[in-house]
Amino acid sequence: MPPESGSFLQRLALLLTTAAAVVVFLDSDTPAGFIEGLTGKPTSAWMKEFGSLSREIIVDAFATEEPTEDKVNDSPDPTREELACRSAEKFLTAVTRAILEKETDELVI
Repeated sequence: MPPESGSFLQRLALLLTTAAAVVVFLDSDTPAGFIEGLTGKPTSAWMKEFGSLSREIIVDAFATEEPTEDKVNDSPDPTREELACRSAEKFLTAVTRAILEKETDELVI
């Protein structure tokens, strides 16, 4: 029996299918060559960086550290959206930096 429309299982299946499709697509030669030509780093380096950012998010999300009074008063725990935004910000900053560090003659064909 298939899961109900909009259920957790259906969303999970869609997420996993999409993630697998993106990984397979990026692992092929054409997109990998494009990404390496654009940024100067191979796709594997970007996936390593993305994995590192994901690990940071997971560690922060499951941290068992008791918040101190200063921590509680200073800032509330970030929401999932804020964590995703920060992760995307770090990734986009790294990609932009890699592109801007390339010489102009390397960027122009």
